[in-house]
Amino acid sequence: MLGLERQNKFTKKFIGKNAFKKAIAKDLEGIWNNESISMPYKVEGKTFYYVNDGTWQQSKLMIKDCEKCPDRVLLDPNKFSEDGTISLASTSVSNAEYMAYSISDGGSDWKSWKIMKIADKSLLADSLLWTKFSSAVWENDNSGFYYLKYDEPDGEALLEVNEAPQLLFHALNTDQSKDRLIYKNSEKPRWSFGINVIKDTSYKILSIGEGTDERNRVYIQLETNGEFIPLIDELIGAYNLISSKDNILWFYTTENAPNGKVVKLEVKEDQSTEWSEVISETKNSISNVNVVNNSFVVIYLEDTLSLVNFYNLDGSFSHKLKGDFKGSIGGFGGNIDDTLAISLLLIL
Repeated sequence: MLGLERQNKFTKKFIGKNAFKKAIAKDLEGIWNNESISMPYKVEGKTFYYVNDGTWQQSKLMIKDCEKCPDRVLLDPNKFSEDGTISLASTSVSNAEYMAYSISDGGSDWKSWKIMKIADKSLLADSLLWTKFSSAVWENDNSGFYYLKYDEPDGEALLEVNEAPQLLFHALNTDQSKDRLIYKNSEKPRWSFGINVIKDTSYKILSIGEGTDERNRVYIQLETNGEFIPLIDELIGAYNLISSKDNILWFYTTENAPNGKVVKLEVKEDQSTEWSEVISETKNSISNVNVVNNSFVVIYLEDTLSLVNFYNLDGSFSHKLKGDFKGSIGGFGGNIDDTLAISLLLIL
């Protein structure tokens, strides 16, 4: 500690009276305090986005209820606490009637969940505790959502190693003690789970990770409350669900493809499944892939720059993104039935 004080004292001899110090400080303050706005997203005709005027500790979540409606603040996390130690961790909107959001106290990995009625911003009595590394995934009927919960620690919550999580379903307007167990594996305490609810079907995809390995296992549930059937039961690559349509599910995977490729899973009438390749691996790595307006939008990384290709759902090439630019692209945001994709372009 004494050495650090001596070092600071020595440094201040040179920067304490530096003529450029105030100018640099003013310039940095102007950069840091710039207004920012996030990429918007739509749910059932309502538009959501985050905004910050550059002086708020946390961005406010805004909502535009219709095209001609005025923007309004839906959630202001700056009001969670006077000292700013309670922060907004994540949000999940159902059918634009309810929004689940998680908060963190003091930067802890532990999160607690609350549920808001979007129309009047009132809160339900529901409160979910002892969650970590979890999103809220709504059921198709919006009756509740799936989330990941750990056992309540016996000792110091911030020091204990947390293992053997449980995937639960929480029904709205019920106590957390009533939540229904969906999946757990006590014999594999390092496993963690994520779930995708497939729109307009009874299918659910369970993604099982292990530690920090980017590869994962993939299970499928074909019928409500049915068993989860292994599709990929070994760590042979990353498998991330991209989108779905009827009985077809598309995944991004790195199995036998370090640069990434797109494959599809077809669920047949007899409930058998079949994998097939849709977009083959190329010399350029895939940095992002999505399905918008019934087309694949694939962002490749080519010599550190973004290259965007569009493909038809059968995997055939359609066209490249028009425009002469060099930079990085984030996005595209949208769903399979959306006619508009939103992206973020950074010109270098």
